[in-house]
Amino acid sequence: MTKIGIIGAGPSGLLLALYLLQHSGRFPCRVAVTVFEREENHFRQERSNPDRSYTIDITGHGLRAIRSLGGNLESRFDKELIPFRGIHSYTINKTLPYSEKGWTGSRGDICSSLLNELEASLTDLDAAVEVLLHWNSEVTSVDPNSGELIWQREHDAADHRESFDLIVGADGGGSMLRRQLEAQGRLTTHKKSIPNYSRILHLDKNVPNKVLEPTLLHSFSLEPWAVGGAILDVESSQRDIEQADTAKKLYVQMGYTNYRPYEDVASAAGTIESIRIARHDTAHRVDERSVDLRHYVSDSELLSFAERPVYHTGKTVKCSSLCAGRAVLLGDAATAFPPVGQGVNAALEGASVLGETLLEELLRAESGADLGACVQRYSDRWLPEANACADIANTVVYGSTLSRSKLLLQGALSELSGIDFAAAQLAKDSRYTYLEALRISRIRNAWAIGIVMALATILLVAFF
Repeated sequence: MTKIGIIGAGPSGLLLALYLLQHSGRFPCRVAVTVFEREENHFRQERSNPDRSYTIDITGHGLRAIRSLGGNLESRFDKELIPFRGIHSYTINKTLPYSEKGWTGSRGDICSSLLNELEASLTDLDAAVEVLLHWNSEVTSVDPNSGELIWQREHDAADHRESFDLIVGADGGGSMLRRQLEAQGRLTTHKKSIPNYSRILHLDKNVPNKVLEPTLLHSFSLEPWAVGGAILDVESSQRDIEQADTAKKLYVQMGYTNYRPYEDVASAAGTIESIRIARHDTAHRVDERSVDLRHYVSDSELLSFAERPVYHTGKTVKCSSLCAGRAVLLGDAATAFPPVGQGVNAALEGASVLGETLLEELLRAESGADLGACVQRYSDRWLPEANACADIANTVVYGSTLSRSKLLLQGALSELSGIDFAAAQLAKDSRYTYLEALRISRIRNAWAIGIVMALATILLVAFF
C-alpha cells in the first residue's frame, strides 16, 4: 500500500485527493490518502469572511484541471457555483465576454463543492484509493527523509505520529512545510513585495444582484483599484443559482498602493463616492444616469468598511524546488503571488499535474514506486509554470500610474485589434500555458511599442 499525507484541505489539497480517488480504477496498488486540516469541516464554516472574502473565478487553467478528473466535478460546479461569463469594465463601459466555461464563488463555495464531490465519490466508488479527512488537526512537524509527520487534534496536547511514503504540503501561503524545508536547507526561497494592499467592501443595499450582473466580474475603477463580483449566500444545492431571487453577496476588493487606514467614516465614504458607475436595469441595458458606489452601501457596512483591516496582498514567494525527500509543495505553499485571478486556477492545475505524475509513476513502477523521483519530475514540470504565473501577477500594481496606463493602453489595443496584449488576460485562456501567456504578451507588447514608435517617427519626419 502507498500512503500519502496531504497537509491542508483547501482547493489544491482537496483536488489532489479527488484526482487520486476518481482515477483509482487505474492504480495497480492500494493507495491510502490522509488529509489534515487545522480548521473545521468546510460544511460547518461560513462560506465567506467579510474581512477577507472576494470573488474567485475558475477559468482556463482551473477548467483544464477540473476536466482532467472527468465530468462529475464539472457538473457539480455547474450546479453549485455561479457561472462566469466575463468582465464588465466601467472604465470603458463595456462588457468583455468570456467564451470558455467558468465559474465564480468564494473560497468557501469552491471548497464546499470539492468536498461534496469527494464525499460523493467515496460513497459511490469501490475504490482502490482510500481517503480519510482529519478536521481540526494541525501538523506541527515533518521529517522529509523518513516521511514521519507529527500532528495534534484541537484541544488535545498529545502528539500523534504517522509515517507516509509521500507528504504533500498544501498548507497555504504561510506553509509550515515550506518553512521547515527552508530551515533545513532543503530549498531556498525568493521573496518579492509590491505595494498592493487590499480592503473588502460589501455592496449590501438596493439589491445589487439585480443591478450588477452576478455572472460578471465588475472592474469599477483602476484608481482606487476596485474589482467586485458575486458569491452565494445560501446553500447552493437548495436553490437554482441562475435565478435572480437566489440570494447572493457582492464583494469589492479595494486596492491601494500603501497601508491605508481611514481616519474616520467620512474619509472612507469619500473613497467609495469617488467611484461612479453607469447603472444597468434588470435586462442589463445601460442607464445613462450614473451613481456612485456609495449608492449600494448601507451605513452599517460603511462603518465596518472604515474599520476593516487592510491586508498586504502584494507578496510573492518563489521556491528553488518544490520537493525534498518524501515531501512536496503544492498550491500557494509552492508559489504564492498577488491576486490577479490565477491563484486558485494555478493551485488546481498544479494538483492535477501532481496527481497525473503520481499516477504515471505508480503505473510505471515494477518493483515499488520511486516517489522521490516522481515528485522531482513534478517539480521540474510545474515550477517554471508556477513562477511564470507569479511573474504575471506582479505586472499589476494598484494605484501605479505606469501600471494603470499600461492596462488602459493594452485594453484599447485589444479592442482595436481583437488580440489580447495583457499577460493576465492571456493567462485565462486554457490554450496557453503560463509560460506561453507571458512570452506571447511580451512579444505582442514589444511589437506594439515598436509600431507606435515607428508611426511617431514617420509623423515627426512628415511634420518637419
